[in-house]
Amino acid sequence: MVSKLGKPSIKETATLHARPFLLQLGCRAGKQALREIRVECGDKFIMRLIRTVAAATALALGLAASPVLANAASLSQDDAAYLQTAIQTQLGRYAIGSLAQNRATNDSLKTMAKKMATQSNSDTKILSQIAKQSGVNPPSKPTLTATYHYSNISSLKGADFNKQFAKSVLIDDQEALDASQQEAKSGSDPQLKAYAQKRESDLQNEIKTIQKFTS
Repeated sequence: MVSKLGKPSIKETATLHARPFLLQLGCRAGKQALREIRVECGDKFIMRLIRTVAAATALALGLAASPVLANAASLSQDDAAYLQTAIQTQLGRYAIGSLAQNRATNDSLKTMAKKMATQSNSDTKILSQIAKQSGVNPPSKPTLTATYHYSNISSLKGADFNKQFAKSVLIDDQEALDASQQEAKSGSDPQLKAYAQKRESDLQNEIKTIQKFTS
């Protein structure tokens, strides 16, 4: 699809070049492109783009072809996929929590951010140990969603930061809750099932708290 004037719109360009754009969110050019896309298309479009790219990437690589999952001799493919995503989620939580400790102006959000950073640091160590025991090479970068959220709020201050931080955490928590509920219900590894069950409870409580700051 091309715009009426024959020149692709920002939305069309972002769709066509989604993966390289999203992978460059941390650079200056990527942040500028992000701002332009947000103005024209909105956050909902970007979130759909992220999910589409993530799903397409996983499908293209294939579970057997992924080096992180291929080495998971003692884990099922679903357990290994959950482990990978859980580590990436905690890396993202640590980054955004650390940022909010210094940037948030609301005391309750500062307290939550500090708790997030501490929890995610601890969980990353636990999950990395499970990965080591299972022969999995743990990922070293956050999810695309977390990368987008960090880039989205890193330039904000004051009340704007507070609100966007809360919204970002809420979206990440809801996605993590869905994954943890699925693992708790259908997972086969005892350690990961126990972890998922604990995360499910913790996330439900955090969601109730963070929703107060998103309106």
